[in-house]
Amino acid sequence: ADEAARSITAREGLLSEAILDCLIAAVGEFDVRVQKRMLRAASYGLHFACKDETYRNKNPGRPSHEAVAFVRASRKLRVLNAIRRQGIGFAMTSAQYDAVMPKGVVARLMAAGRPSLAASISEYLKLGRRVRDYARAMKASAFVTSPPESSMTDSQIAEEAIRIIQGKEKGGKKAQDEEEDSLSSPPSSGMYASVALAAHRSGRKGVADLLIMLEESPEDKVHALLTIGAYADAAAVAAKARDSNLIYTTISAYEGGLPNNEEGKSLYFSGIINKFPTEAVNMFTSYYCRLGTLAVGDANPAVNIFLRRQKHTEAGLMIAKK
Repeated sequence: ADEAARSITAREGLLSEAILDCLIAAVGEFDVRVQKRMLRAASYGLHFACKDETYRNKNPGRPSHEAVAFVRASRKLRVLNAIRRQGIGFAMTSAQYDAVMPKGVVARLMAAGRPSLAASISEYLKLGRRVRDYARAMKASAFVTSPPESSMTDSQIAEEAIRIIQGKEKGGKKAQDEEEDSLSSPPSSGMYASVALAAHRSGRKGVADLLIMLEESPEDKVHALLTIGAYADAAAVAAKARDSNLIYTTISAYEGGLPNNEEGKSLYFSGIINKFPTEAVNMFTSYYCRLGTLAVGDANPAVNIFLRRQKHTEAGLMIAKK
């Protein structure tokens, strides 16, 4: 073998070409045994090149082009072999992998209902943070919607979902380098809210309540609360964020969730005045003071609001102006 390698090095650039050809042959194979043979041949060529004085690395102090290609081919094969397993069924070729790219592979796995493998691949390939966070959120959503062990409580299910979202689930590898240290930073906005909605849709309201409290994005938290019908809680979050658009969105969603009749109008007024925070009530009052009338029933909603809030002076002034 050494003699064959020396004969290859007799021509400049032939050793590099032989290494790259072995890598191309390896990624083009479906048989794992043939893949390993090709990788061993390429590895031997790399080791021989390091000892050969006629072989010069074009980037001294940095990995050679062939070494980088070897690592990339090994990582690609590991991913391809994982998705080609009988239980997964993605018989993807190397050319198809290059066409859809790693993010496309992860997206297809999530669409096929394989969020756990998608999350593992996104971590292994060190894809962008948003991709990894989305994959972990999908994995956590699959966990909270799957039939749990009979002994698991809502609190335990929520704790495990949180560990998945944060990349700290049991049996997972801890970050080693600086790039992986970013996994310990707060998850991207909307992750807890999306998993909470998945839990709510599966009938696990307790899990949803525990997860949604951890959401730090006011906008995502408000929209999640509106989706599950917690209008007063959504208004409280919007008021705390001092976001008038979110407050208005909450009021509009609450109105849209009530029947369009006298009973619905009464519930609309009483619900906002009695359950919503002061900021929402003030905006509600100001809005109807300018609007003047309602589409259903009450011709003087502002007066009605002031009376319900026990602000009789303002109600009297409003009547006197008319």
